[in-house]
Amino acid sequence: MKHRFLLGTAACVMALGAAVPAMAQSDLEVRENADAYSASVCPDYSKDVSMPMLRGVPVGALRVLAQRGIVLCQSPQLTADAPVVWYGQYGVYAWNPYIDGAATQLVAVIDNMTRNESFPVQMMIWDTNGVRLTGRTVPAFQLRPGARLRVQSR
Repeated sequence: MKHRFLLGTAACVMALGAAVPAMAQSDLEVRENADAYSASVCPDYSKDVSMPMLRGVPVGALRVLAQRGIVLCQSPQLTADAPVVWYGQYGVYAWNPYIDGAATQLVAVIDNMTRNESFPVQMMIWDTNGVRLTGRTVPAFQLRPGARLRVQSR
């Protein structure tokens, strides 16, 4: 009887041990999944533009974004004076990849917000110097037709 219990316990421990690595994603998989989510949601998506920016985002931050269903979208409609936006209502970061410094600023914003676990519902806008802008109007977030956001409640 005692041996059956130990055998059963050992089998459970081995099964759990095997399941953990299968569920854990490598850093590359985390980046590729973030990119795939962007491709499925963002109308202006381009892998050539997305992946270099994603390589700059700390993997821990990308994991937080994935857990919350937050997506990163390229938005060429954003202007040079306001190229980085957090659409809090939708759980979307957007940046104009054709504005020098916008991707770098987006990475800094993501790093800061994920470290603080601060994802407000209101829209937030930044310039390329990291200055948060107020009283600005930016284009509304556009979802790819037929796409669904996975944003988790905050």
